[in-house]
Amino acid sequence: MSRRRAALHAAAQLLCSAAVLGWLARDAAERGLRLDLAALAPAPLLLALVVKALSLIVHQHRLHRALPAPRPAWGLVTAAGLIGGLLNMVLPARAGDAGLVAALATRLGVGWAPATAAVARVTLMEIWVFGLACLGALRAAWRLHALDPARVDGVAAVLAAGVVGLGLGALGLRAWARRRRPDTGAGPALGGGPIGVDLGLTVLEIGAMIAAFTLAIQAAGAQAADPLSTTTLILAVSATAAALLPPAWGAGPAAACALVLGAQNVPQDVILRAAAAWWIVSQGPMAALGLLSLGLAPQLLRSPPAAAP
Repeated sequence: MSRRRAALHAAAQLLCSAAVLGWLARDAAERGLRLDLAALAPAPLLLALVVKALSLIVHQHRLHRALPAPRPAWGLVTAAGLIGGLLNMVLPARAGDAGLVAALATRLGVGWAPATAAVARVTLMEIWVFGLACLGALRAAWRLHALDPARVDGVAAVLAAGVVGLGLGALGLRAWARRRRPDTGAGPALGGGPIGVDLGLTVLEIGAMIAAFTLAIQAAGAQAADPLSTTTLILAVSATAAALLPPAWGAGPAAACALVLGAQNVPQDVILRAAAAWWIVSQGPMAALGLLSLGLAPQLLRSPPAAAP
């Protein structure tokens, strides 16, 4: 993408985010709502931040395991993953993953094929497990009387097809990785050992993420009918919006909170507070860990040295 197209793309995202946030702010003003952050319960909010940080560490551990032996140091891989996550905060569609692949391939000497395969494996497994969690949340969504069961069935069918497709894609990726030979110059394209271990770690990662955001909306005082399912539905809507709206700007999660919590007749001031708590938990741990990694390993963002002629 050229610099001009990239600038236009970023400007369009900024305008979309501003429009969504502006609409939400106008609606809050018309209803006489005021954001009261002091009303957030500190204990569940702090616990949510800790649990979210732990889920990020599990994610980076999965990335390290997905690389073929001999692997770079765990700390460097973790730092590269967290810096990539920091870029994902401000770029749409997980564009920071491209920078992560480049850092693994060039700065850490993994090679392009193994780095691409590892990041793809981690992401596919994550999306697959999250898709299964969303299917479970949709089943529970029938309890929300504001949602049409027929529409829930339709969305569930589409989502189930997507989960199956992602599962087949993950198996295809693993088969491709196993066919890579050392004599191709890239070495084995994928590590990670038994896929069941990675599946268990992914369930732990996604479960911790959902638990963290559930604690966030509880810190705001939102009394959801089914807290875990409600949180998963908000995450699903936010993830969809992230394709167009960078998560760090907060428009997607705010709109998702308004949509899902509003369907449960949660008071508007509580929804506003829940959106703020969600943003804090979503961005705070990644920003802190990403900036710390950037300070400890700035060489991961530098261009690799030019090859000798």
